[in-house]
Amino acid sequence: MFIGNYDGRFRYEQTNSIWDRFGEAVEGELAGTQLDPVINGDHFWFAWAAFHPDTELIISLDQI
Repeated sequence: MFIGNYDGRFRYEQTNSIWDRFGEAVEGELAGTQLDPVINGDHFWFAWAAFHPDTELIISLDQI
């Protein structure tokens, strides 16, 4: 689990490693390692729904 610091960095609870916003561990047990990037997109729902009408909308983690 990652916990946000107020300086824009994140601490990984299991190893106490500190990560920057680019996914690089800058302190702790995992210092020098890099997280794999995740491809995402910020889309307007109305545009997405127009081109992908069969999209299943999940509004709660209980639905996963």
